[in-house]
Amino acid sequence: MVIGGYTLDLYCDCKACAAITLLTEYRSEETGFRQFSGQTNGECIRTAKQSGWKFYSNRTKCFAPGHEVG
Repeated sequence: MVIGGYTLDLYCDCKACAAITLLTEYRSEETGFRQFSGQTNGECIRTAKQSGWKFYSNRTKCFAPGHEVG
């Protein structure tokens, strides 16, 4: 049996979230961390966008829903 899939770990790039990203015990949706899974990378990105995440700079920067883009 072959099982495949993708996992997309997103860390918000806003200034407030960037200050606490390295502290693993504080990773949660409220602090700008979210994990998405799917059968393809495109499916993960699509689900993240539907959840309100914004992507910039050729998908190298992302911002959580409601967080300041900048």
